[in-house]
Amino acid sequence: MGAPDLLAKHVFSEELPSLFGDALSFHPGLDLGLAELRLDGVLFFRLPFDLSSLPAPWSLLRPGYIVVEVKMPGDHVNLAALERALLRRQALRVVLLERKPSVTDPVALWMVAPHVPSWLPEMHRLTPCGAGCYRVEAGAVEVLWIAANELPLQEALLPLLVARSGKKLVELVRWAMGKRPAAWVARLLQWSSMSPELIRELEAEMKAYGLERGKTEEERERQRQAAKLVLLMAPEVQEELLLDGRKLGLDEGKKLGLDEGTRAGKVEEARKAVERVLRKRNLAISEAQAAQLAACHDLDTLELWLDLAITAATAADVFG
Repeated sequence: MGAPDLLAKHVFSEELPSLFGDALSFHPGLDLGLAELRLDGVLFFRLPFDLSSLPAPWSLLRPGYIVVEVKMPGDHVNLAALERALLRRQALRVVLLERKPSVTDPVALWMVAPHVPSWLPEMHRLTPCGAGCYRVEAGAVEVLWIAANELPLQEALLPLLVARSGKKLVELVRWAMGKRPAAWVARLLQWSSMSPELIRELEAEMKAYGLERGKTEEERERQRQAAKLVLLMAPEVQEELLLDGRKLGLDEGKKLGLDEGTRAGKVEEARKAVERVLRKRNLAISEAQAAQLAACHDLDTLELWLDLAITAATAADVFG
């Protein structure tokens, strides 16, 4: 005879058709094809600890385990995502119960996402329990949905605020510049999923001094350090800023220099400016190009070469 479980499967397969016909079918050994049930993270809270001064959801902590599922901007927040999270929570519950000795602590689920999806209140009753926090009625399981875009900007909530999206993410970046160390802000900028449009919006605000400067010297120093760290992470941006500064300085120098002295002096000044830009941009010129530059006495041509030297990739692009 086969194993007892095989017997049960055979009986299910043989008896159900006589009772239900095609209305009810049994499929033994169904392979679900599920990926590894890996959790984003698990919290374990034990008493005593005073939660009265903390904002929700920390103030809602109960003794036991909490499976934390974080959905960053762009991740799926559909019904299947919630059910997968419940499945992972249930898997942890089984693992705890099968330990020796068995662990019977409650296991809750926190879903952290940028917002509350439109389908959720249509399928589950939601009860607000703090800014951005909603209890989800999902049977006996305690489920809390945390909408990061609705959470207040408080340092205690930073682990949850990073799930923000859109303009709320831009708001978080602006706020964090004067609150957190430079490395923290740089990591936020590097790992966030800010769209190109939002990045341009943030850049425009910073250029227009819309970015709120720190109120204390410590906050302003953090902003300076954050800016330095971001430039180290993206050296091409640093090069662009240096080039912009050089161009501005050369434009000012050209204006001052060419407005004074004789025409010969203006020509000489323009020639030196071309040489200076080529040297600073490490654009090597051949002997023939150097002779061409030295022999040129046309001011308009020298000014054209000066403009070309600021953006040219090679010396040949300057002299043609």
